Amino acid sequence: MNSAKHKVLVANLRPLGEVFNITPEVFGTVGTRYRQLADKLDITYDYDLERYNSLIGEAEILVGWQFPTDQIKEVAPKLKWIHLMGSGLDQCLPLDWLPENVSLTTSAGAHAVKAGEFMAAALMMLNNHVVQFITNQNQQHFQSIYSSPIAGKTVVLVGVGGIGGAAADRCKALGMHVIGVRPSKKRHASVDETVGVEHLNDVLSRADFALISAPLTRDTRGMFGKQQFASMKRGAGLVNFGRHSIVDEDALIDALESGHLAGAIMDVENPDQVAWNPRLWTTPNLLIIPHCVTNDPPNFPSNMIDVFFRNLDGYLRDETMATQVGREREY
Repeated sequence: MNSAKHKVLVANLRPLGEVFNITPEVFGTVGTRYRQLADKLDITYDYDLERYNSLIGEAEILVGWQFPTDQIKEVAPKLKWIHLMGSGLDQCLPLDWLPENVSLTTSAGAHAVKAGEFMAAALMMLNNHVVQFITNQNQQHFQSIYSSPIAGKTVVLVGVGGIGGAAADRCKALGMHVIGVRPSKKRHASVDETVGVEHLNDVLSRADFALISAPLTRDTRGMFGKQQFASMKRGAGLVNFGRHSIVDEDALIDALESGHLAGAIMDVENPDQVAWNPRLWTTPNLLIIPHCVTNDPPNFPSNMIDVFFRNLDGYLRDETMATQVGREREY
């Protein structure tokens, strides 16, 4: 890389709200921790693509969430790197629009602390039958349901990235036995056993709880279906913190209505924007959580830019960046 400043275009979208609003103040505050890197940037800010078409042609780095991808190679000839304002990238899939010379990174890890807290809370709710108590309350049904402590119970964690790793840390702190499922089979300090995806059904048979934090890709879409739920022991619980399309919703509903699964907690997107099965609204022992519990307006923008700067260090060294997306694996 030469000594000239690197032109960065930050493409904010007002409808996303303050959680994803990257301002000069945010960049400046985080930049004080990365002064040598920050001094190499020339940053321009846009909102709702108002000036996008006139600015993207000069940008070397784009920071955004959703943006036009048609003919991006032609309209952005100087573009070398796109950094996404979030850990997911399903809004960008498939990646056939991404030029070969442009790297793509996510903000994986920026949600980790808040996500870890929520997933620990979700497992505690399932272990203490809170989801069943909510169903019983809605049905005006009084029933005592007993439980034992969560320590010593087994959780199968599908996806052990930034968010999954934070969940593993929380589960281990609760005294749980953690089995990680990930394609790379890479070990994590808080995971007791790690297996490949091909062994998912085998380890599900041992699970008191299954916790999904995997990204949505061509390989994970519909990953949890009738066969996976049948593999789980009767009375087990499910937390889906990945995109809802990873789970076959009809199969989940059947497993809950039959009582095979004792309870489930699903993080789902706005149904006005992303379709999901309306039967979920009335499924017993299911708690629907809007896709917002990891959003932390006071801290997330800074966390995201912190990830950006750590990636920037690798970018300027011509090295693989920490959260760089693999084109084939789609995460």
